[in-house]
Amino acid sequence: MGPGKQIVHLVIGDRDQRMQQVVKGLLGDSAGAADLTRLDGQEAGLEDISTAFYSLPFMGSARRAVLVDNLPAPTRSGPFWRWLAENLDQLPESTEVVLTVSLDGMTGRERSGRIRTAQALESGRLKVHALPALTGDLRSGQNARRWVADLARQGGVTLDPEAVELLLRQAELDGNVLAREVEKLSALVGFEGRVSASHVRSVDPLPAHVVVWDYIDAVVAADPSRAANLLAGLLEEGEVPEALIAMLAARVRQLITIRSLIAAGADYGAVAKRARTSPGMVRRAAPQAMGLGEADLREMLAAIVDLDERSKTGRLTLGGLAAGLQTLTVRFCYRSFRN
Repeated sequence: MGPGKQIVHLVIGDRDQRMQQVVKGLLGDSAGAADLTRLDGQEAGLEDISTAFYSLPFMGSARRAVLVDNLPAPTRSGPFWRWLAENLDQLPESTEVVLTVSLDGMTGRERSGRIRTAQALESGRLKVHALPALTGDLRSGQNARRWVADLARQGGVTLDPEAVELLLRQAELDGNVLAREVEKLSALVGFEGRVSASHVRSVDPLPAHVVVWDYIDAVVAADPSRAANLLAGLLEEGEVPEALIAMLAARVRQLITIRSLIAAGADYGAVAKRARTSPGMVRRAAPQAMGLGEADLREMLAAIVDLDERSKTGRLTLGGLAAGLQTLTVRFCYRSFRN
């Protein structure tokens, strides 16, 4: 976050990916760094929050950041909000604060009232970022359309107007659901170009190469149940095990390349150029690539290639390649990459 007089940011809206995106943008380079303090507003007391707000930057840092999540909605009598109003002008300029308030489950009238109360706190030192409801504009759909357009831009694609309308009719008007659907569509077209209505119709059931992304997400998260279910679903839909293992090997090779380039300091644009893919695909793959060590990725690839070779030479029994993939899935999730 850059220097400036404005040091407190209040983000109020549904706790979905839109809020996460705004918070990430406000934190900037501070996210996950040593100069960022995270607190849960439902658990931290005023003393904990005050200590975090007034602490000095770490040695060598000009500024520090504090993120307080999950605060109660602003009210004039609320202890935290009364304390903030009384101490706002005394907060050190070296500390920049991001506060989040969830409005999940509130009615339209209650939501509007909470946002008005929050906006009444705005000043030269405090900025309110109010996220418009997606479910409250079913007739016009403008908020949802804007969110879908933003997501598509981040994924390196453009959605045709007909594709947007079909997506909004088919998907639940929820920020997280729409984010997942747009990500699937972006993967379907290789994270570049245009997405048509026919693409929207084709993502259910999902093409195998799109599901492989979710499968690797589950492996990185060490979630064997989800990874096994994704694999089983593909096999039940008639996907050929030989095709799945080829797609999995190609994806892991790609992750090794991307991880190596990112670790060397290359930005997404440079990585995309050298990996012969799009920046959107690199952004999608980066968490997977960095979620596993390079040695683990190489051992994972070696295990996949070994399984493929044993299948081709007739050395697999008890279920063949499909059973071998299921066994590998459990091993990968438990980080047992070696044979």
